[in-house]
Amino acid sequence: MIYGRKVIGTVGYLAGVPMVHTEFVNALSKMVAYNERYTQLPTEEIKYVSSTVSYHVAARNEIIDKSEGDWIFQIDCDLTFEPDDLNRLLRTMNEGDFDVVCGVYYTKGHPHLPVLYRWSEEKDGFDRIADFEDGKVLKVAGAGGGCLLVKRSVFERIENELGESPFEIRVPYSEDLSFFHKCRELGIEVWCDTRVKFRHLRTVETTAEDHQSGIEGLEMDSLEAVAME
Repeated sequence: MIYGRKVIGTVGYLAGVPMVHTEFVNALSKMVAYNERYTQLPTEEIKYVSSTVSYHVAARNEIIDKSEGDWIFQIDCDLTFEPDDLNRLLRTMNEGDFDVVCGVYYTKGHPHLPVLYRWSEEKDGFDRIADFEDGKVLKVAGAGGGCLLVKRSVFERIENELGESPFEIRVPYSEDLSFFHKCRELGIEVWCDTRVKFRHLRTVETTAEDHQSGIEGLEMDSLEAVAME
């Protein structure tokens, strides 16, 4: 923290993993530069913190413990994004007086569904949203934790009124849906700005089968190798 500046919020990222994508590092650097110029005033500061563990429950709770300011924006290190995405989500939060706002990103695997959920009264649980009206701010029941903007007061209510840490697991849910389940219990609405789209980064292996498929139909010279006896 720079003396004389007020910390308005915290950006926390889950970096306690063996590998962090270069694309994520580049996107975060651009966001920091953008925020310094356009999101915060000269007398304000945004704090940036990273987790030291990879287990998501501990990592997300660690970010909250390290945070300062009125809001916490959590992002995952296997995502990439635009420099102004935090600014846009903050604008949506302020204009709607929302406590919880998220953007959209899609699952890495086929059929690449949005990581968004509705509440199913029939199932008495979360149900995946397959599609949505793009370009709108929509009320949802839950989302992934990789693009999540939350007012500090929400975390304080969960701890004080429910006696739980925000991302503590509630079986059978993951840590992020456990958080949204607690929001639902407290009557805290969740809003998704579908105009803010994060992108999942994928690392895939290249196999001999990929090679054979790739050279089909190509006229290329083969290397005459000598086998070891």
